[in-house]
Amino acid sequence: MPDSFTVDESGVSYPRQVEVGVVYTYRADAIKRTPIGLTARVSLLDEHGLPMVFDTLLLENLRARGDFAREAHARLGPNQKKIYLEKQIRMDVDDFCGNVWPLWVGRSRAEETKGDLMMPPPKYVLPPYVVEGAGTIAFGPPERGKSYICLAMAISIDAGCDYLWQCEPKKVMFLNLERSKDSIKRRLTKVNMALGLPPERPLLVMNARGKKLGDLIEAIREDVREKNVGVIILDSLSRVGMGSLTEDMPANEAMDALNQMVGTWLAIGHTSRADSTHVFGSQMFDAAADVILQVKTQRVGDQKLGIGLQMTKANDIPRAPFRKLALCFDQYGLSEMREAGENEFPELVPPQALNVAGEIFDYLLEAGKATPTQIARDTGHGRAVISKVLRGSQFVNLGKTGQFTFYGVRQAERPAGEPVRGPQQQELV
Repeated sequence: MPDSFTVDESGVSYPRQVEVGVVYTYRADAIKRTPIGLTARVSLLDEHGLPMVFDTLLLENLRARGDFAREAHARLGPNQKKIYLEKQIRMDVDDFCGNVWPLWVGRSRAEETKGDLMMPPPKYVLPPYVVEGAGTIAFGPPERGKSYICLAMAISIDAGCDYLWQCEPKKVMFLNLERSKDSIKRRLTKVNMALGLPPERPLLVMNARGKKLGDLIEAIREDVREKNVGVIILDSLSRVGMGSLTEDMPANEAMDALNQMVGTWLAIGHTSRADSTHVFGSQMFDAAADVILQVKTQRVGDQKLGIGLQMTKANDIPRAPFRKLALCFDQYGLSEMREAGENEFPELVPPQALNVAGEIFDYLLEAGKATPTQIARDTGHGRAVISKVLRGSQFVNLGKTGQFTFYGVRQAERPAGEPVRGPQQQELV
């Protein structure tokens, strides 16, 4: 690295002493390779760190560098112009711009890396869904409770609240690209109360409805640094404004932006109308996230919403079991968040349960009726799993014959799910 040049997470700097006690600093950030060449926002900062002149330059363009040097010299005071001549500025601009890209890409170099038996296991911030130094995407169809759940996660981490999760307390920034400021305040109040916290408890929120994530990166970085933010919750990926979400480049830019702002993040994603099993957009979203959480819902009347949390991807951690939560509402909005009862929201079942349910349905459709013990013996599934599945709405208790309880199918329509596997296939998959 050339003498005096420094590289940090957002750019390259070069302090230039022009006289004793007077240092001007060349600064380049927003450095990138574009279809037209290497570009950066180049600034000349005065001795107080304030920009005297700045412009987005094509770094390899001789005329652009010359124009910048002339404008920089024109902004100097009369005495400084005599000390720091235009031709010196031009040489410094050329030297600086010539080094920006090599220094920027040279931040990451290969190094010999050894394994370590003493490495600690991954550390959870909000187990099992948010891991320190990792990114999580929670996705599901629009207007199905994702924002409530993720806001509850944000508050729980920020407050160290263990009502729903055993959290590692960290400062959280909730990045709101979706809703109005009043809507967030209303939800914050209700979620605080549902978690047993004072309704007025604050949360650091950046309200940026209608703005692009790329335009907020510098402000977010400043807040992360000044306010010691450890976790960012983004609502939502569909509002990042970096281009079509179905294209790989915008998806990569959105993920890169989150990783550059803070190491630990949770982003809300939506699904398409045609496919609710994946986050809408490029596969690069799935590739970039360390944890992916599918949010399923079942509404019961107008006042109760069931939330099913299914982990579909887990890097370096075990996949968590399916979990159900209940959200209750009254005329004022959210009134309660709690663990759902075992028999609540029967439609919310893990994918493997759907397969088991389909297999049991087929079995009973052929057999007519059977006891849980018979079904377990003939299908190869555990009796506890069979008993749980038989509580579903597609099955009916036919009563006892002696000391045995028999079950049958309620309707001749097989439950939704993936194709079933017969007992003989279990060991082959």
